[in-house]
Amino acid sequence: MLKDFVEIGKLGKPFGVHGKLKVSCDDQILEVLKKRKVFFLKRGAHYIPYFIESIEESHDTLVKIEDLDDPQDAKTCSGNTLYLPVEDLPELKDKPGLYFSVLKGFTVFDQNSNKIGDIFEIISMPQQELANVRMLSGDEVLVPLHESLILEIDPDQLDVHIQIAEGLLDI
Repeated sequence: MLKDFVEIGKLGKPFGVHGKLKVSCDDQILEVLKKRKVFFLKRGAHYIPYFIESIEESHDTLVKIEDLDDPQDAKTCSGNTLYLPVEDLPELKDKPGLYFSVLKGFTVFDQNSNKIGDIFEIISMPQQELANVRMLSGDEVLVPLHESLILEIDPDQLDVHIQIAEGLLDI
C-alpha cells in the first residue's frame, strides 16, 4: 500500500483581519512549505491543494492562503491537518530522522522484526523527539526517535524498524 500523502502539521485558529491562520509544524517542514508554496487538506477521500500566499514567523507561525481574505473564510480551514505528497519529502528515505512527524500512523517493529504497535502521536521535546506508541496489548509507551535508532523506514508499507533498548517495553 503506497501512502501518497503524509501528515505534516495542523492549522490553528484564524489570526487578524486578513485571513491568516496559525500553523504548527516542524521547522524542517516549514522550510519545505516556503519552497513549495502549497499544502493539501483532506476533504473526504481527496487531497485538495491550498496555495500559500505568505508565511510569517514571529511568536506564532502564520500562513496566508490564497483566496482566504478574512477570518470567516480562514475559519473554514481552521483545525485541519496539513498534508504533503511523500515525494515532496525526498529526505524521508535518505535521512529518516529529518521528518519524524511523518511517522504518525506507522507501525513500529523492533530490531528483531517483532511488531510493537502503532505510532499515534509524535511528541517534540527540546532534547529529542518521542513516538507515542499504542502497543498490541493496548498499553502506551514512549519510544525515543533518533537517526541512530532508526534501522529502516518503509513509507510504502508504513513500517518503521527501531532499535528498542532492553527493558523499555517492560516499563
